[in-house]
Amino acid sequence: MEYSTQETKIIYEMKRSIINEFRYLNHKSDIDLPFFIEFDMSIDIESLQHAYKVGMSYAEKKEIKKYDFEDLFDQAICELFNEKLIDFKDNKTVIVTELGENMYIFPDRWYA
Repeated sequence: MEYSTQETKIIYEMKRSIINEFRYLNHKSDIDLPFFIEFDMSIDIESLQHAYKVGMSYAEKKEIKKYDFEDLFDQAICELFNEKLIDFKDNKTVIVTELGENMYIFPDRWYA
């Protein structure tokens, strides 16, 4: 599907928001537990959508009303999956991959 320049920009911002949510999830888990305990790095898609909407400015909220939010968010999820930055735990939950972790651990490496 073809997207306009503005829609492409929104999808990019959604992708950044999704990856950054995993960084915040990782920081919340930053407590002293034995090294052999693995944290659950999964987030449900609905929470990711909510987090993106909460972080939007008034102007962004006004702009996004012109587009189909669900379609753009689904496209962002699909692109992240195709880029192997996230994977699906089930049909409502995504997890970050090691490659995705590197995107928020080294934010200078974020792609354009």
